[in-house]
Amino acid sequence: MMQAICERYRDHITGVLSCFDRVILEGNIPGACYGHGMESFLNKKGILFKDYPKFAERLNLEIRDNIDRIARQSRLTIEFISRPRDVRKEARVQEILDRRGTEPGIVHIFSAMETCSCYEPARFNCSLRIRGRIGKCLHYYVYLIDQTLGLC
Repeated sequence: MMQAICERYRDHITGVLSCFDRVILEGNIPGACYGHGMESFLNKKGILFKDYPKFAERLNLEIRDNIDRIARQSRLTIEFISRPRDVRKEARVQEILDRRGTEPGIVHIFSAMETCSCYEPARFNCSLRIRGRIGKCLHYYVYLIDQTLGLC
């Protein structure tokens, strides 16, 4: 599309600037992002497969407590989105920026229940294993203004 517009109006265009609208970084923990890898990770940590739910719950609470602490320190309330597909987070953040201004710091935090990859202990041929499955978990979206990068 951009090429067609540039070609069509090339006699009227002096130059073209282009950049990313946004960059989304996603990742996983190498070696623990599939069932056998998670089993290996748990074995190295000395965690029994049957204890995986307790192990995961502790991490979950640690993350939740940390994001709650960050919200309190920033004097923000975490906004839960019950229907993530129906909410334009960027538009909501812009409303907040219009009131708040653009000084560096955390602007807003959203949370939403969304699908994710997760694990569970399961019986296979009379032995307990870890299997991956699709589930739902609480996701956090932290919008902040960085002094160098701007809105992130």
